Amino acid sequence: MALKILQYIQNKFPKIKKFDDTTFTWTHKNCILEGVKDGLWDWNIQTNDVVLSERFETMLGYTTGNLPQHINLWLDLLHPDDKTQAKQKMQEYLSAKGKTSYENSFRLRAKDGSWRWILGRGKAQFDTDGTPLKFVGFNTDITHTIEYQDNLDYSAKHDSLTQLPNRFLLSELLTHAMYRVQKNNQHLALLFIDLDGFKEINDIYGRGAGDEVLSTIASRMSGMVRNSDIVSRLGGDEFAIVVSNLSDDNEVIPLLQRLLSELSSDIVYNKNTMHVSASIGVSFYPQKDDIGNEALLRQADQAMYNAKLLGKNQYQFFNLKASQELKEQQQDILILRQAIKENQFVLYYQPKVDIKKNKVIGLEALLRWNHPEQGLLYPDSFLPLVEHDSSFMIELGNWVFEQAFSQLESWHLEEQEITLSINVSSYEVHQQDFSKYLKKLFTKYPAIKPNTIELELLETAAFYNFELTSNTLRACQELGVSIAIDDFGTGYASLHYLKELPMNTLKIDKSFVIDLFNTSKNLSIVEASIGLAHAFNCRVVAEGVESEEHGKVLLQLGCDVAQGYAIAKAIPAKDVLNWIHSWNGFDSWKAIEPINAKTRAMLYASVEHRNNNSMTAS
Repeated sequence: MALKILQYIQNKFPKIKKFDDTTFTWTHKNCILEGVKDGLWDWNIQTNDVVLSERFETMLGYTTGNLPQHINLWLDLLHPDDKTQAKQKMQEYLSAKGKTSYENSFRLRAKDGSWRWILGRGKAQFDTDGTPLKFVGFNTDITHTIEYQDNLDYSAKHDSLTQLPNRFLLSELLTHAMYRVQKNNQHLALLFIDLDGFKEINDIYGRGAGDEVLSTIASRMSGMVRNSDIVSRLGGDEFAIVVSNLSDDNEVIPLLQRLLSELSSDIVYNKNTMHVSASIGVSFYPQKDDIGNEALLRQADQAMYNAKLLGKNQYQFFNLKASQELKEQQQDILILRQAIKENQFVLYYQPKVDIKKNKVIGLEALLRWNHPEQGLLYPDSFLPLVEHDSSFMIELGNWVFEQAFSQLESWHLEEQEITLSINVSSYEVHQQDFSKYLKKLFTKYPAIKPNTIELELLETAAFYNFELTSNTLRACQELGVSIAIDDFGTGYASLHYLKELPMNTLKIDKSFVIDLFNTSKNLSIVEASIGLAHAFNCRVVAEGVESEEHGKVLLQLGCDVAQGYAIAKAIPAKDVLNWIHSWNGFDSWKAIEPINAKTRAMLYASVEHRNNNSMTAS
């Protein structure tokens, strides 16, 4: 390197000539700046001799006089990665014949083998024809400044808990990875990972436990990927993995399967065994259409969201159809949120009666959408579009509770002792503070007694995250609120979970009641459900009572309460009291006796006869 620089100078300045050492006033012996913190140097370009100050040497860990006084010394001490730039900077300065300033940062090797960052600055003396004669300057050790800046850069680009690249650095790394795989005609997979059940761990065990989970998950992921792959924490419980150098997209599947298995393994913290799983979305690059790194990340995020919708603890690949469906769903949510703001939703109330006493015992609040163009819409026409969006369902649920409590209080202030059932979603009961929310409502509406409120939870929702659901429902019961399990018979409840679940009422799904006379199987299901409810000391409500005959059979089977079109459809709040005062029931229900062996046999025979006649007619 030294020879190349010297050759360059000699070729560039062929008239260079010898001159004496008195050209510059500074020498090693009489330099008045010897005591400063910078290392001084004086290079005689003609002879290549270099005079170094004591500080120059001690800065690199040498004692005075240990270093050769020759230009080759500087070049030999330079870091290999810095030599090209150092040569270029010097050539540019000398070529400008001193019209610019010389300043450059580089690394020099210290005596102990470490590298010190140096800021070199100097000024050369030129002959009348522009030939460089001598070069004098000084070196400043800026290692600590560089290291401090590096630490700042590291902190700005890495997650402080896991030390993984953060979202900002991931963007840079992903851009480079996309460029490389496209150049090399390869593929990469971007994995967007969201932990399932992490919020519950933070809520139950505290933030320390949450940090332990995140650190453990980060360590597990880092241990499962190759050195060429990238693991990043995006924030919260979201991570990303970039898997590069794939010849085929399917090559990523074994990693996805290992991730699902490893990330769902137990994590122990303070003797508590914690469990999370992962929902993973995957997008691939390159694609048919040009796409940037942010769009690729959004695709993986959408695929992850789809994995959540499909039940969590699984992976899903991004596809355009799913993306379009998600956009439509987001648009639907925006429309429904706007409907809340514009008071387009309304509650209707369907009566429930004690069929033994022919007495109205309560109402169920049912949601309706008074659509400005389509008229009154039932929940089945709009809720399935957005029922997997937890934040919206909680928002809508809060609106229902506020409206229902407000209306019920107005009835109670009129001395109408009405019991009201309100449907709740799994998202609501999975909130740790749901019972506190109810308590606030009772404070806000003091005329309402807790025993006049019943919460209805679908059977399928009641047994999802059973422990959390049970704890929440039990806390609600302690307030005095009743719990009903709705649509019983449509889920997969086991007797073990049923006996452990806090509940006061079982509601038989209307599909079995409506088809009560169609098959003896439906009759058996209804009879068994009534018996099971009584065995658990629960009241039983039959939905879907569409005829007087339905009521008779349910009375024979021991049913307590009925609800359905034979009694009343859901009605507006303004018509409720008039309907209650006008209800007289069915006289035929008053004479029904409980079933015995003989009447049971006759009942089942009648149903079979109807069924056989129906099949013959068809």
